[in-house]
Order: sequence, then C-alpha cells, then structure tokens
Amino acid sequence: MSSFHLPWLEVLPLVPLVGAAWAYVAQDGDRSHRRSTLCSALALAVATAAALDYVWIAASHDVRQVQGLLFAVDDLSAPLLPLVALLYAVTILATPKEKTDRFAFSGTLVSESILLATLTTREPIALAALLCAGLVPPRFELRARGGGARPYTVHGVTFGVLLATGMTLSHFGPSTETWGLPLIALAMLLRSGVPPLHAWTLDLIQRGSFGTAILLISPMAGAYGMMRLCIPVAPDWLLQAIILVCSLGSLWAAGVALTVNDARRVFAALASGQAALILIGLALGNPIGVAGGLCLWISAALSLAGLGLVLRAVESRIGRFNLARFLGLYAQVPGLAALFLLTGLALVGFPGTIGFVGSELLIEGSAVLHPAEGLVVVSTAALNGVAILRAYLRTFTGTSRSAKPVLEIRNRERIAVVLLAGLVIGGGVLPQPGVSSRYRAAAHLLRARSAAISPPGRSPSEGGIAWASGRGENSHWP
Repeated sequence: MSSFHLPWLEVLPLVPLVGAAWAYVAQDGDRSHRRSTLCSALALAVATAAALDYVWIAASHDVRQVQGLLFAVDDLSAPLLPLVALLYAVTILATPKEKTDRFAFSGTLVSESILLATLTTREPIALAALLCAGLVPPRFELRARGGGARPYTVHGVTFGVLLATGMTLSHFGPSTETWGLPLIALAMLLRSGVPPLHAWTLDLIQRGSFGTAILLISPMAGAYGMMRLCIPVAPDWLLQAIILVCSLGSLWAAGVALTVNDARRVFAALASGQAALILIGLALGNPIGVAGGLCLWISAALSLAGLGLVLRAVESRIGRFNLARFLGLYAQVPGLAALFLLTGLALVGFPGTIGFVGSELLIEGSAVLHPAEGLVVVSTAALNGVAILRAYLRTFTGTSRSAKPVLEIRNRERIAVVLLAGLVIGGGVLPQPGVSSRYRAAAHLLRARSAAISPPGRSPSEGGIAWASGRGENSHWP
C-alpha cells in the first residue's frame, strides 16, 4: 500500500470546513458568496490534485488503493472526489444574486466537507455515521426557511435507525444475511430516493433551497453507501431484490416525469429514476453491468446538476413555474437552453455525450443476465427522453417574452455553463479514460466480493461488514 506525495486527503475535508466558518462570519450575502466561491474552487483544486496523484501512484506501483494519514482512496472513490467538489463549486458559483441572502453558503460548505470525508473514510461505522451526518445541514436550512422539516426529519431518522440496526446485526448478530444486510440495503434505497422511498427528496426540493437539493441528490451518496456496506457481501437473493425494486421504481419515476407539470417535481422524478438505474447496474454482479452503473453514476451526477442549475436560474428570473404552458425563454437565455438540452440528452445516453457509453454498458450488462432488466433500462431511458424534451420545449420555446436585462445570462452562470457543457461533450468524445477507470474499479470490486463472500475456511455469513474495512483475512477495502 502506497502513500500520497502530499497529505491531500487530510487537507481536502478541511478546506470547505474552514471556508464554512469564513463564510459564516461574513457581514452580508455577497461577501459570503465570494468567500464560498473561493473556498469551493480551492477544494476542487485539492480534490483534482488528489485524484491525479492517485492515478500516478496506482500506475507506477500497480496498487488499487492509496493510503493517507487518516483516509484512503481507491479506484471507486478517486474520480468521485473531483466530481463532488465540482458539483459544489459550480452550484455555489452559479447562485443567482437574488438568492445570496437566502442560500446557506456556510451550511453548504459543511455538507461538502462531510461528503468528501465520506468518500475517503475506511471504517464502515465511520462511513455510516458520516452518511447520517450529511442529512443534518439541509434539515437546519429547512427549519431556517420556515417551510417545515418534519417529513424530511422523519425520513432522515428512519434512515439512521435502519442503518444503525443493520450495522449492529451485521457486526454482532448471528443472522447477517437474514436481517442485517437487508436493513442496510433498505436504508440505502431510502437514502438514494428510489421510489417508493423518495418522498423525502420531493419534500426537500419543494420546501428547501433548490441548490441544496441538487447538492444532496446528484452525488448519489446512497449508491456509495450501498457499494461499500451492502453489495460486496450481499447474497444473490438480496441483489435480485434490489434489482427488482429499482426496476419498478425507475419505470414509475419515468412515468411521473412524463406526466407532472411542476418543474421541480420533474427534476425529482428524473433524479429518483437515475438513482434506481445506477443501483441496478451496481447489483448486476458482472463487470460490464457494474462498469455501466459506475459510468452512469458520473454522467448522471453531472447531468442532474446541469438540469437543476438551469431550472434554478430560470426560477431566479420568473419565479417558480410549471410546464402547463410555453414560456418562450430561449431568446433571452440561449446558453441556459443549450445546457438544459445537452445535459438532458446526456442523462438518457444520447450518442456523443458522456452518458452514452455508460447507458450502453448498462444495457448490455443487464440484457446478458436479466433480459427483463435490459428492457426496463431501455424503456426508462425512452420515457425520460420524452420527458426532458417536453420540459425543454415548454420552458424555452413558444411565444417569446419581451427582452429584459434581468433575463440575460450572467458571467457566473456562463462559466458554469461552459464548464459543464465541456465535460458532458468531452466525456462523450473521449470516453476511453473514464470507461477504463470504471471497468478497473468494477473488476476490483467483484474480486473483493468473491473473496468476501466465500473466503477459504469461512462461511459467507461470517464475512459481514468486515469487507468494507479490510479486517477480514482474505478481504480488502476496495
């Protein structure tokens, strides 16, 4: 096991945490916005440096995990660090001026620090604690906005209870496969917002800040918890149950996205459906399917962030809107319209975008072992494509509004548009580096699963959560 050249992983969570304190003491919203933007950009730089350092060390020393002083990173988490830092950076950067006095910049940076620590922690108990802690800052924001936090709180407490009970049974109970792992899987389905366990995401999107909802949903922290705590040691019947629930949930979410008119509800349905598709890929158990799920994870995070930021920018100009009528905003904000269409097409795997290869791998991986799931993936993508085109046409085409300065795209939004659009197109034109990285991660995860489930002289039920921390004699923290 090698070490980083510099303590990137120890510095990374501290950058947004220090930035949160710096933004909190700011005297006004504009100053807090500038400080938060600077700190999130610095966190992005550190996360990118950590990922590049890992790639160099892994290639030079032929290792699949690099150790820091307190944290560790591997093939699975290495690209997620800059991805998460990027999502926070562009969301904070593109925050409209009208929302700077209401957006919780300090709380957002605290959430970023927790999520970055989650992606680099080694111990399963610490990972579970951090997944629960990540739900706390949005709850305080809901209370501060006066929108009511009871539904969100109930779901958060339910998640914590399920996860704690499942972890306890997995560590100390004699029936790990019977109760412990299913409870953990149920908790992660709830955390991912997979229908019908998605009510908390809709409540957060409707009552809270749209920016906070984007940052809590798009990184797919529930999928990360599922990969670390459940899937590597789950029996085949549990994986089949996860696939079944997610298949039905993805179809239901696609139908909702196609029929509702509220723009925020459309976004919530698309996010829930993508989370379900990702979990289908991760639970397939073959390298192509898992690699497809991992690729789709990255493309969906970028695409959902782009869609959410466009809807958020439109709301800052005309207020909350629905899709019952044509708004005709293209003439005023063509850059936002282009980003919406581009990220929407990437979300459904349109050729030439970052989502194409991931969708193809997921379809191939699911069709080989589970033809019905392959049909579900294709049907979900088709329905989501129609829903996205419908939302685009209703928002940006039709009778044009009179041009007003307030509708012009701003410099901060322009930077976010160019950055996200470049990544979406670049990932589609040059997919090989990302696909190779995700396939290596999938192969390593499956090897670790094989070792954790049936190590020599040990029954599968005895492995438990030891896989996640590398405590088992023949298992490794992947």
